[in-house]
Amino acid sequence: MIATGCSRKGSNGPLTDWWREVFLLAAGSARDNPRIISDLVDCLLPHGPKDEKISPEKHSHVCLAATALAETGSVERVRRELAEEPEGGRFSRTHHTIQQWLQAAMRFASGLNPRLRAGAGRMLGALGDPRPGVGLGPDGLPDMVWLDIGEGPFIKGQGDKVFLKKPFQISKYPVTVAQFRAFVEDGGYAKEEFWTRSSWQWRQDVKVTGPRGFFGGVFATENHPVVGVSWYEAMAFCSWVSRRTGWQVSLPTEVQWERAARGSDGREYPFVGLSIFMAILERQDCKEHQQRGSLPKGMRSAGPLIWRVMSGSGVMFWKVRLYWGCTAARGATMLRSPAAPSASGSSPTSGTTTLGFVASGL
Repeated sequence: MIATGCSRKGSNGPLTDWWREVFLLAAGSARDNPRIISDLVDCLLPHGPKDEKISPEKHSHVCLAATALAETGSVERVRRELAEEPEGGRFSRTHHTIQQWLQAAMRFASGLNPRLRAGAGRMLGALGDPRPGVGLGPDGLPDMVWLDIGEGPFIKGQGDKVFLKKPFQISKYPVTVAQFRAFVEDGGYAKEEFWTRSSWQWRQDVKVTGPRGFFGGVFATENHPVVGVSWYEAMAFCSWVSRRTGWQVSLPTEVQWERAARGSDGREYPFVGLSIFMAILERQDCKEHQQRGSLPKGMRSAGPLIWRVMSGSGVMFWKVRLYWGCTAARGATMLRSPAAPSASGSSPTSGTTTLGFVASGL
């Protein structure tokens, strides 16, 4: 009752740290009676977003409700409920409502700064991101969203006219932590069948068992691009997806990546409808609000990318093409042109916090 009153007191204004702690303590003490937790959350946010603007104060309510659910095991509670009631029940409805609020907060670029929107994205990752292309399907395998790239002419590099002879597909988003984790938990690092001879030898020599410990912190958020993955590991992941699904999955070649990022009209930067000057301002806005690390899928507000490939990733992508004996990383960050001739040579064993990857399929 006390916490219910607290939530009502804060529903029309900012929640102080004191009221926030009261709310979370009340939720935590009700672990054995989850209906009370649902009552608390429903009192704070009694309905889903109805095309309304989300103020910073409302954002704090949304994240508070999401934190209460995440810290009291809502994901597992909903999983058990859906196993018994496929249509869902009380807990599923509350959980889904907060997921809707978090998604709305991520989309509201005109009213919330990047730091707040990224915070909503991280909480959505903690509750399970239901958006296509981010997590896993019912079979426990990556739910990949593929975009069709057709054959035909396009401009490559510094003006070379190239004809793409064979159509292909490319993943709309970078591979996420949740998707790569499925590979790890399925024994991907312990089964030689997913690795080439040289990559398996490397894995044994360095005794790597996962992507640099998933880095931890924001980099471990389920709906963020997985980072710390080497070219060897990315290729093993693609091999695993191919074997488990029957798809033909690999990493995009340099030509495939540039065609997907530049379209058929040879644009210098992948975004549409945004000048380079405005892109600089957009990036500066992120800096001013101290947004660091990788971002949840769909977080960037810099307009749609060509073919909507890798929207909002802010990371780099591995290529299969060899450069002087090394794999190449070609840019897709806010201000790096996919046509830049200075694609960096990089060891197939390296992996950093700025390097994620996408997949291609036939």
